[in-house]
Amino acid sequence: MSLALNIGSSSNTVEYKCYTFDNEQYYKIIGMKDSYFINIVDYAKITLNQISLEIYEYSNSGLKKIKSYIKSMENSDILFVAGPKISTHFKMYDLEKN
Repeated sequence: MSLALNIGSSSNTVEYKCYTFDNEQYYKIIGMKDSYFINIVDYAKITLNQISLEIYEYSNSGLKKIKSYIKSMENSDILFVAGPKISTHFKMYDLEKN
């Protein structure tokens, strides 16, 4: 399953690969050390200002919630993710595309 998302002008459409765990849908954050996911509902809340959201680390025992700070750039699908401490630096990550 995938979801098309308009970013910037109407001619730019990006399709993200969608994963389902326990009847919830997630996008996979790529470029991180382990497998991390963000809930699609939470993804819609991301703005240019940093907000506190939970991302999920996938393991054999299921999804583990991790508090993080996330923000985006204008007209971009790049995410800036920082760890649970407010002093942690933001790092750029992308979502897995189809």
